[in-house]
Amino acid sequence: MPYVFLLLFFICIVGVFKPFKGLKRWHFGLAAFASFLMVGFTGPKTPVTPSPSDMTPAQQQAMEKQNAPKIDELRKQASKLSADETQGNLEIYKQLTALAPANEEYASKFNHYTQQAQTEASYADHPEQALTVGNWDWGTGGFGSIMI
Repeated sequence: MPYVFLLLFFICIVGVFKPFKGLKRWHFGLAAFASFLMVGFTGPKTPVTPSPSDMTPAQQQAMEKQNAPKIDELRKQASKLSADETQGNLEIYKQLTALAPANEEYASKFNHYTQQAQTEASYADHPEQALTVGNWDWGTGGFGSIMI
C-alpha cells in the first residue's frame, strides 16, 4: 500500500511544477503533502526489541538458553582463534555478548579485545609504541672489548 501513495506523491510533485487538467499548483502541493503522510502511516513498522539492559536477569538467562546453539557455534570458532587475532575475537565476542547479555565472561573478553583493537589502531600513528623487547641477555667477549 505505501507504494501506491509513493507513486501518488511523485505524480503530485510533477503536478506542482507543471499543473495539468486545469488544477492549480497548490492543489498538487496539498495532495503531495497528504500522500507523503500516508506513505509514513502505511509503511512497514520496525519491531522494537528490548535492549539487554532493559531485561530482567531471568529474561537474560532465558535469552541465553534460547540462543544456546548459536552460542556453542561461536565458542567453537573462538577456541580455534589464537589470542593474537584481535579483530576475529572481537567480532565473535561482540556476537556472544549480544546473544548472552548476562554472561560476564563474554562481556569482559569483549571489553579486552575492544581495548586491544584500540591500542593496535593507535600503532598506525605511533609505531614506536608497538615495539617490545623480549628476552635479552648481554655479556662481553673478545678479550672484554666486544658486547655480545
